[in-house]
Formats: sequence, structure tokens, C-alpha cells
Amino acid sequence: MLNAFLALLERADEERFNVLFHTYSDLVYCRAYQILKDVRLSEDAVQETFCTLAKHMKCIEGRSDLAARNYLLVICRNESLRLCKKHKREIPTAFWDIDMQDELDVECEIEAKDTLRHVFRLILSLDPKYRDVLYLRYYFRLKDHEIAEQLGIRYETVKVRLSRGKRMLKQKMTEEGLYDG
Repeated sequence: MLNAFLALLERADEERFNVLFHTYSDLVYCRAYQILKDVRLSEDAVQETFCTLAKHMKCIEGRSDLAARNYLLVICRNESLRLCKKHKREIPTAFWDIDMQDELDVECEIEAKDTLRHVFRLILSLDPKYRDVLYLRYYFRLKDHEIAEQLGIRYETVKVRLSRGKRMLKQKMTEEGLYDG
């Protein structure tokens, strides 16, 4: 599999790709499996993730390994969600830190998970430029300057997209009856 990816690359990118593949392939697989809960589909997601990376090595040129790792995880997440949709699997709530207190009963917990699942679907329905900044902020808990570095955009652009994205999400949540603002 690695040789097929290397064939897509220019010589200068081969070494970096090789390092990223060997360093992060297990992490990417774990992320895919966390979403898909299926070995075969997770392996497909990993393959597609690294194929996409091979095609877009210029996106991480000059960026840190942390930025490359985050880029891989975003690709993996998108690919895994695409596979969920393709195979008609339910999108898991593992993306969200559900910090339930012990005293919450089962009904409240189920309702909270359903709400989070619904909010996650609303975020996925946003335009990609808003969806990605919201996802990196609230799932990966990246700071604005880290999001800017990850996406290769200006810090001010991140602030604007977060603000607009939150406003759009709030509007969608209000329309769906999830927010009484």
C-alpha cells in the first residue's frame, strides 16, 4: 500500500510522506475505528486518508508535524463520516465530550446524547469553511491561532468564521427547537 502512495508523490515529498505514514497510520486507524466500529471500513478510511494526503502534500508543506497530524485527523474524520453515510451507519457521539454526572438518570443521558448527535449533524450541514473551524475548535479544542495554522488561513479569518459559524449553528438550533435564544 505504501508503494502505491509513494508513486503519487514527487521525490521531495516521499520522505516526509513516509515519516508521516509510519508515525501516524496507527493513530489514524484508531480514529477511524472509533467512528466506524468496523475493522474493514476503518482500514478503507486509513487508505483513503493517506491517498488524499499523497494528492495534497503541498497543503502541509512547511508546516509542523502537529499541523500535519491534525490535517490527517480531519481527513480521516471526513472520510470515516463519508463511509458511515455510504454504509448507512449511525454517526457516533464519541466526537463530543459527554461529561455526564453520576446523578443523571438514564433518560436524561439518552436525551443529552440525542441532542449532541443532532447538534453534530447540524454542524456537519454547515458550509465546510465554517464546519471545519467549529470542529477543530470544539472537538480538537484547538486555539484560534492553531486553527489558523492548521487550515493555512489568517488568525482574523478564523475569528470571523467561528463567529459566523456559531451564529449559523445557533439559527439552525433555534429552527430545530434546540435553542431558546
